Amino acid sequence: MELPKLLYHTCEITQACKPGFEAVGGFCYFFSTNAVNFATARSSCPLGSVLAYPSSAAQMADLVAYLNNNKSGITDWWVALTLNAGQWFWSDGTVTTGENLGNSNNEPCARLDAPPNYAPRDNSCTITYRFVCQYK
Repeated sequence: MELPKLLYHTCEITQACKPGFEAVGGFCYFFSTNAVNFATARSSCPLGSVLAYPSSAAQMADLVAYLNNNKSGITDWWVALTLNAGQWFWSDGTVTTGENLGNSNNEPCARLDAPPNYAPRDNSCTITYRFVCQYK
């Protein structure tokens, strides 16, 4: 008695982002259309996402390229970067020592500044900006 031969096929499945999110470099991002303060931005991310924390150089480069190509007329986006005891931290705990980080006013929250660099800049948490959320 001969056992039937089974053929196994593999294929790559590309998972689409949730409605309202854009696929950018392996992450899904939500770009708000309304301006809110930092605390509201942090609590307003939809569908289980969190305020964006592009903590690697590659992820930041992908996000900046997307903003330049798709949102270039919009400046200032809240991201999950905060100042604690003189050190900047992404919400995942990654310490940021990037030379492009502006901390000229010693404000506790950060946004991605104007194009084309969208460099993180410190700001008062009460100012209103649009915000970016992410999930992977």
